[in-house]
Amino acid sequence: MGNKGIQASRILFIKEILEQGSNLIGIAVKFIGRVIFYDPAKDLIIVEYQKARIVVSTALIGAIKLRCGNLLQLIGEISPSDEESKKFCQQEVMLVARIITCTDGMDLTLYERYVKYRREFEQEYLGLMYAQDATSLY
Repeated sequence: MGNKGIQASRILFIKEILEQGSNLIGIAVKFIGRVIFYDPAKDLIIVEYQKARIVVSTALIGAIKLRCGNLLQLIGEISPSDEESKKFCQQEVMLVARIITCTDGMDLTLYERYVKYRREFEQEYLGLMYAQDATSLY
């Protein structure tokens, strides 16, 4: 068996990641969130979107410049929360980031609409049902 490589990421919201918890461990995800805490010494950030928060490990990224308030798009794999991350948020899971992109200025209403239409397309044409009903978030 060959190496499958990096899997395509699922577009989710932080709330959905927390609701699905350990069922997503090992799954690649993509989401947006605003930085509310950053500790470069521990390679950890906390991001928030729609009042849901998740800890993100930046250990695979290396040195990055972030500020509280930055809006980010994050891509990586869900893993069980480690002891360090549980000091910041009592969540079952965390993200180990592979890619972090600053998206300050993004139109969030348009982004949420994009996610809704993308899910409808995937459900209708690809038969994918990995997230909640596309209309239930709005």
